[in-house]
Amino acid sequence: MYATTENENVEKNHRPIRIAVVCAAVMMAVALVPLFADGLIAEETVEEGNDGDVHWVISGDTMTITPKEGKDKADMDDYDDAGEEPNWRKAVGWPNVKNVEIKGGVTCVGKRAFAYVDDEGGAKIETVTFDGSVKKIKECAFISQYIQTINFSEGLEEIGPTAFGYCYLASLTLPASLKKIGDNGFFLSGGSLHDLVLPETLEYVGWGAFEGIGSLKRVTISCKEVGGEAFAMVGPLEYLEISSNVKKIGGNAITCIFVIDGQEHDFNDLDIDQLRGTVWTGNGDNYLYLQNSAGDQSNNDNLLLYVAIGVCAVIVIVAIAYYLHKKQQSSV
Repeated sequence: MYATTENENVEKNHRPIRIAVVCAAVMMAVALVPLFADGLIAEETVEEGNDGDVHWVISGDTMTITPKEGKDKADMDDYDDAGEEPNWRKAVGWPNVKNVEIKGGVTCVGKRAFAYVDDEGGAKIETVTFDGSVKKIKECAFISQYIQTINFSEGLEEIGPTAFGYCYLASLTLPASLKKIGDNGFFLSGGSLHDLVLPETLEYVGWGAFEGIGSLKRVTISCKEVGGEAFAMVGPLEYLEISSNVKKIGGNAITCIFVIDGQEHDFNDLDIDQLRGTVWTGNGDNYLYLQNSAGDQSNNDNLLLYVAIGVCAVIVIVAIAYYLHKKQQSSV
């Protein structure tokens, strides 16, 4: 009778294991096919194309917009509510986009260019970056997007109506070059936005521009003109500074109770002269209490200066009197 060798026994014992491993590999491959087919697991692809005068590139989660070949500068096209849309929305990678960079000579962002459409299944943009070539961002350009961070550059001059309405801003720094914010420019766009400064170089803030941002805690207004309801239903605020640079503030601009010397006032009860150059603080209960105004602080500083000069003058007079007294004594 033929006797099996030790090697043949080992081979015989390992054969079921090899078969099991092969079967597992095949089953795993079959299970992964739909994932690859659905794009859940795929190599990063790059898509690009032209839309009007601009060239777009989608690579991974980032989309870049520049002037198309042959152009040094370009304005983006406008898109309305009747189904007109940029062709990058048809790109396979559009739903994956989280970051948008607009640069290289693009001077204007078109109307509704990146607006989020609920039933589209499109991109949920979290960060947008503009270089210094962008001068204007038009109406509803990023409305209803998931934007948390906006990186503006010096050069931007105008933000159109509802351009960033219904976003989720965590912070906001406005460039000194900005001249105008349109009506509802940042309406209901306060995910975790706590601090806001409107620089004195800003000329106009439109109606309802920051309305409904419940996360706001500290606001400094130094711009020239603020439209009605610009800060309606924000906060409640804990700090408000209104610079003497402000020339006009519209009705219901700030829906808080203003307390002056124990007397409560609605915003509309106060005229511009009572508001300019003032600092107000609150405890998060929708009441703002008048602190020393900018003018009062200046007067206080002047008073301290006068007191210091007076003290120095007294010291000098006493020193001279003492010197003359000692001199007179020595001559006697």
